[in-house]
Amino acid sequence: MYLENEYPEAVEIQDGVQISVRAIIMAHTRGVGRVVIEKDVFVGPNTVIISSGNRLLRVGEGAVIGAGVILSKDVPAQMFVVNDSSKVVARALVPLTKVEKVEDFIRGLVPIKAGSRSGDIKV
Repeated sequence: MYLENEYPEAVEIQDGVQISVRAIIMAHTRGVGRVVIEKDVFVGPNTVIISSGNRLLRVGEGAVIGAGVILSKDVPAQMFVVNDSSKVVARALVPLTKVEKVEDFIRGLVPIKAGSRSGDIKV
């Protein structure tokens, strides 16, 4: 777990909170914000909880944050938050492993229309 180390006073973790492996809790990007994780919250593995610039992010009592969630907004008490399924967003005509510059990879991306399923994609 990585816990805010530049502004530790900006993170409040209340009693009974469980934080899984590789979770990240940060209270600063573009200025210092504040994170409050209320009692009995469960934070899943590989979760990122991040606040910034004079904003308060509150995770309500008893909430469950699922694996891999990137959280930048409040979560009401007793809510279960999950990550959206992985989505296909583009066809990669140029393999990232074969380019010298990421710009070449980006130029080789063909966006997928919203609502298309990966099995239906034709280029």
